[in-house]
Amino acid sequence: MRKYVSFLVVVLFVIVSGCNSKDGVLQETRINGQKLPVIHPDQVPKQEKVFLLSELFSDFRAIPLETREECLIQNTMVELSEDEIFVGTQNFPKPARLYRFDRNGKFLNEIGRPGNGPGEHSGYMQDFIHYHDKDSTIVVVWNADNPQLFNLQGQLLQIIQWPFHRLMDIYKLGNEKWFSTGSAGGRPHSQKDSVLLVFYNNEGTISRVISRTIFPEASRKGYIPTPWDNSVWSYKGKTKIFLQGMDTIFTLEEMKLVPAGILSPGEKSLPYNKVLTQEELKGKYRIRILAETEYNWFIQKSVIKSVKLKQYKPNFWGGQFDEDDQIVIIDKKTGNAALCKFKDDLYGFIPEDTFSYVEWHRSGKLILALPPADMLDMIKEYEKKGEVPPEIAHRLKSLKQIKEDDNHVILLFTLKDRIRI
Repeated sequence: MRKYVSFLVVVLFVIVSGCNSKDGVLQETRINGQKLPVIHPDQVPKQEKVFLLSELFSDFRAIPLETREECLIQNTMVELSEDEIFVGTQNFPKPARLYRFDRNGKFLNEIGRPGNGPGEHSGYMQDFIHYHDKDSTIVVVWNADNPQLFNLQGQLLQIIQWPFHRLMDIYKLGNEKWFSTGSAGGRPHSQKDSVLLVFYNNEGTISRVISRTIFPEASRKGYIPTPWDNSVWSYKGKTKIFLQGMDTIFTLEEMKLVPAGILSPGEKSLPYNKVLTQEELKGKYRIRILAETEYNWFIQKSVIKSVKLKQYKPNFWGGQFDEDDQIVIIDKKTGNAALCKFKDDLYGFIPEDTFSYVEWHRSGKLILALPPADMLDMIKEYEKKGEVPPEIAHRLKSLKQIKEDDNHVILLFTLKDRIRI
C-alpha cells in the first residue's frame, strides 16, 4: 500500500521563529528541549581567508591510474570505497564505462557492460554512482535509466525499477530498500517534482512518500529557479539531507525527516518558487552542504554572475549560468566562519580556484582527477615561477614521469578532524 506523507511547513515556521536574533553565522535554537544549529551563510565575512592545503588536510596521495587499452579514461565521475576507486567515464559516441581500480591505481575490472541486452546499458554518461560498504555493492544510474546494482566483480545483481520517471539519485536503506530525493522548489514538470523523498523496493513498489507542500502559482509566467543539487551526506553513521528550496537540515530516521538544524540562506538566496527576471538572478546564490564533521560544516555558495535564458516551450527554460563557486568553512565550536581561498603548499601547481569544483566525498575526502597533459602543463608553469621547495620537488618527481597520454591521476585529500577558524 502506498503511504503519502506531507511534511508540514508550520514546523519550519516554529523553528525559525525560535532562533536567536543575535548576529552571527552560527546560532542556536531549542525545539522540544533539543538544541539545533542555525546557519546564516549571508553573514560569512566577505574577505577571503587564505588556507594552506596543509592546514586543511591530514593526508594526501597522488594515484596514477594504470593505463591499459581496456580502461582508458576521458572525463571522470569518481566514487570511493575504503580500498578501491571507481571511475566512470564517457566514451562518446559509445556508451559510458565504469572501471574499478585499487588504491594504488591498478586496474581490477569493469563494472557493467555496454549494449542493449539484459543487464547491459546504452547511456552515454553516468548520472549517479554509489558504493555500499555493508554489502560491497555498487549502484549505477546510466543516463536516467533504471538503476543497476553490481557486485565488485562487475556482475549484475539487480535492475532496480524507478518508482517515478527521471529520478536522479538512489540511496540504500537496507536489504532491497531504497530512497531517492525529489524536489522542494521550481515548477513541477513530472511526478518526482512533487515529492521531497520517495521510499521503494527493488520492484519500484512505493512504501512511503514525503510530499512537497509549497508550489509556485501555476498561473505565473516567467522563469522560476529550479533546484540543481540536493545535499545528502553521512554524519556519525546517520544520513542527513538538505533540499534546496527548504530551510531545514534533516536527519533521516526510519523513513522520517527529523529536523536537525536550520540553514537560513538570506535575502540573496535563490527563491525557488518565485518568478525572476534575468537581471534579478544576478547576485543570487544557491547553497549546498558538502560535508560535516564533529567540528566543522563545509558549504558551497554558488553566486550567479551572469545568465542567459531562453524559453523553448511554455514554462520550460534553458540557458547558461556563470557562477562563482565559493567554499565556506564553519567552526561548530566557536561559531566563526571563513570564505576560503586555497593555496597549494603540498604539490605547488594546483590553481587556487580548483577546490571550488573538486568532488567532495561523504567519507571526508576530496577527489581531484587530473588528465596528465593538463597536470604536466601546470607543473611546468609552477616550476617557471622560481625555486621549488625540496619536499614539493620530491613529490613532483614521480608525477613528472607520467606520460601525457596516460590515464588520469587521482589526487586524494583527507580532511583534518578539526579546522579552526
